[in-house]
Amino acid sequence: MNITTGIKKIGDSQGVELSKEALESIGVTDFEHQTVDICVKNNRIIVSKHGKEDSRLMKNFGHLTDEPSIGEVDLSHDEDGN
Repeated sequence: MNITTGIKKIGDSQGVELSKEALESIGVTDFEHQTVDICVKNNRIIVSKHGKEDSRLMKNFGHLTDEPSIGEVDLSHDEDGN
């Protein structure tokens, strides 16, 4: 699910509007009392249901990204990006 949404000023903070469908897709159903966890990682903001544990796969390998690290070269594409 990909969503484009706006950012709103809420007091001294900023807020992001999330659709009911997006929240339900991560298991959030009590929109008044349930909390979520927010993680900023690799230039991404990740929202997940509070208390939901990562799988063993994500705990062990979730730090890996598609982006080459310093000193690494991506050999999967030629110079034109193909």
